[in-house]
Amino acid sequence: ARVVTKAFKALLEAEQAKLRAEEAKQARLDLQAEQEKREQERLAAEKVKREEEKRLAELRKKEEALAAQQKKEDEAREAKEQAKREQEQAKKAEEDARKKAAEQAKADADAKKALEAANKKLEAERARAVLEATNQPWMVQAAMAKDQAAADAVVAKLKAQGYPAQTSQTSRGVRVLIGPEKGRAAALALSEKVNQDPRVNIKGAWAINWQPIAEAAGQAKPRAETKKTESKTETPTNQAWMVQVAIAADDERAQAMAAKLKAQGYPVRTSQTTRGVRILVGPARDRDAALDLRNKVNQDPKLNINSAWVLNWQPPTS
Repeated sequence: ARVVTKAFKALLEAEQAKLRAEEAKQARLDLQAEQEKREQERLAAEKVKREEEKRLAELRKKEEALAAQQKKEDEAREAKEQAKREQEQAKKAEEDARKKAAEQAKADADAKKALEAANKKLEAERARAVLEATNQPWMVQAAMAKDQAAADAVVAKLKAQGYPAQTSQTSRGVRVLIGPEKGRAAALALSEKVNQDPRVNIKGAWAINWQPIAEAAGQAKPRAETKKTESKTETPTNQAWMVQVAIAADDERAQAMAAKLKAQGYPVRTSQTTRGVRILVGPARDRDAALDLRNKVNQDPKLNINSAWVLNWQPPTS
């Protein structure tokens, strides 16, 4: 019995050993299968990752290509629009230049026409002065320069255009004078011509009742202008320095202008002439005061007068 028991025990142990060996083998197989499964899953995940990366790379490439194409189209469109703008600007500049040239041509033509008209008027007044035997000399004051050098520069410019210009020293500066002309009408016409002449660029020329003192040598030379000299030589006792504002066609217009001046405090009177009714402001104590009064009238915004001028006026005898 002991032998049987021992043999059974050995057989049992062999079976148990065999069972354990099979279990160990199965465990190894299960582990290997798990490892293989994980490896396949890893490989599959890597494949998916590579494919996703490839897909994203292709997508980025397409997006970059589209962006480059869009940029190229935008640049082409901008270049086209810029070329259009430049063309429009060039066209506008050409049109502006053409318009400016036309305006300048018209202005030049108008200036030439005005100068020709002023010159014709001057010649007509000179002829009238000869016919009417008008011998009283009048001048045109073109400018009042601060010093002799500035006056000489203006004289040179005037002489270059054929104007007989000279200078006269005063206490206020150096007068630039043109003339003489025979009578006030011719002097006024000359002042209009000077003011219309674009070559000399003078806009404030005006007629003046001025004449030089004859020198011993027979030459005319401007006299020194001081209040003392003028009071002795320019204003006889029966004459007065006045400012002529205008010549009205009739007494009604003259009275309307006089009322306007009186309303602003100016001493006004009228005087009938063969050419109309003079409207006069004054008298002034001397010529310098008359010049100041003339400037005040011309610069008064309430009057809107810019052509008043000074004259040595003799009232009509009663």
